[in-house]
Amino acid sequence: MDIRKLFTSFAAGLMLAALPLAIVHAAGDGGTGSGGGGGVAAGNYDGDDQNLIAGRRAFDAGDWLGATEDFAQAIESGADNADTYNLLAYSYRRLGQLDLAFANYARALELNPRHRGAHEYIGEAYLLVGNPTEAAAHLSALKEICGNCSEAMKLRKALKRYAQTAQSSMLLPDGEAW
Repeated sequence: MDIRKLFTSFAAGLMLAALPLAIVHAAGDGGTGSGGGGGVAAGNYDGDDQNLIAGRRAFDAGDWLGATEDFAQAIESGADNADTYNLLAYSYRRLGQLDLAFANYARALELNPRHRGAHEYIGEAYLLVGNPTEAAAHLSALKEICGNCSEAMKLRKALKRYAQTAQSSMLLPDGEAW
């Protein structure tokens, strides 16, 4: 095998090996995912942070109090990124601590104004406090960021339900995990 073929094969192998890293990095820009709206694999923190790992486990199990404690500790130890603040805010929202939820959604959006999960979830929080105008503003932001992405469609659906019922208490039926 000549040196050119060897080099080309080596370069192609490196590019293929780096592809998963590029995909994980790209996921951090928009906040996708089912629960917290942001893959915790991307951000400015050590991926081995035990508080972040514990927070994600608590979050996935619906242990909102445990999630808030672990995510707050993760932030203190350096996980100062939009995904972590979004997950913390969502957990506070599920506990009914909306002031803390709004503050943490605001921080997530300050760190990443294009965070789709934070826009969706803060919009839903605004519906819980009876403010569909602010929720609609976040839907507009989502449409600008990602068109008809899943976060925009979910917030649009929540706004529609809100308009139909005009009762924010109807927005979180038992078993629905948003």
